[in-house]
Amino acid sequence: MGSVSIEGTPAINHAGPRHWLNYKLVLNVVGTDRGPKAFAGLHVTCTPADYASVLTWDATRTAWVVDDSAVRNVNETSVCTVAP
Repeated sequence: MGSVSIEGTPAINHAGPRHWLNYKLVLNVVGTDRGPKAFAGLHVTCTPADYASVLTWDATRTAWVVDDSAVRNVNETSVCTVAP
C-alpha cells in the first residue's frame, strides 16, 4: 500500500479553452518488478517535477483528469529514492 500527497499549492494555468493544474506530488510506494529493478520490493519515495504532475480539465466529463502524457515521461530513476 502507498500514499500520495500534494506539497504546496497547485498552480492553475490556462491557454485559450485549455485549463490545467500543476502540483508537486509526493508518492510513497513499494516498488514492483514492472519498474526499475533497484526499487523492486522496497519502500520508495518519488517526487516528480510539477510539470510532470498535471490535471487537465475535461469539459465532456466535467472533471479534472490526469494528463497521461506527462506521467509517461516521468523517469523513476531520477525522481525516486529508497525510503529510509
